[in-house]
Amino acid sequence: MFHHVHHNDPYLNTSTAFRLHFLEIISTNCLKALLIVVMGIDKIVFLAIEALTTLSILFHHTNISFRLERALGEFIIVPELHRVHHSTERSEHDRNFGAVLSVWDKLFGTKLVLAPKAIGIKGCSPQTLLPLIRFGMAADLTAKPQTYPVNLDDMIAEAAYYLAEKRNFYPGYEMRDWLEAKKQVLNQVGGKKYSRDNSIGQELINSLKVTVSAVNRSMRQSLKTVLSGN
Repeated sequence: MFHHVHHNDPYLNTSTAFRLHFLEIISTNCLKALLIVVMGIDKIVFLAIEALTTLSILFHHTNISFRLERALGEFIIVPELHRVHHSTERSEHDRNFGAVLSVWDKLFGTKLVLAPKAIGIKGCSPQTLLPLIRFGMAADLTAKPQTYPVNLDDMIAEAAYYLAEKRNFYPGYEMRDWLEAKKQVLNQVGGKKYSRDNSIGQELINSLKVTVSAVNRSMRQSLKTVLSGN
């Protein structure tokens, strides 16, 4: 949840390495402190590990490419590998978890080499300080309200027309056709919001539209048949 803030940067560069929610920093360092106490890690060893890890993180977040980068990526995490981890695609950003060595991703089968199409988080996410703080404290701020690129009424009307066509436009079943078509379409696109927003009265109006549409199409088809016969 806190790590959303790190991943929502749409342009990967060295500054992304420092793009961390303050609660992530606190929780991570509390766990590190506990590990030091429990395992009795020497302070020199700890400082050396922290310095090496920090330098590696700065390096693999840079927006650069260089000769032999792929060969070097056989041993350590390079920018090419870490960009995949920042991909907007779930199947890609669940890869290349390493911070210093790429051997761990090889070992666990999570290493992936490709050029991601996009960096960041899908959908709109904040890029300023206070909204970013709130963004990192919500469980699912990446989920946006359902939006439809096309008019669902038109899709349902089209489906209802073909249902009516199957019974040769026999009258009296327009409402049933509309509801059945609606069920089929919403099962395909997921339309809970649409279902809540449409009243019974609106459903009746929509079903009548199907009747009018069917009649209009039938008349046009009949006219086309007559004209082609002449």
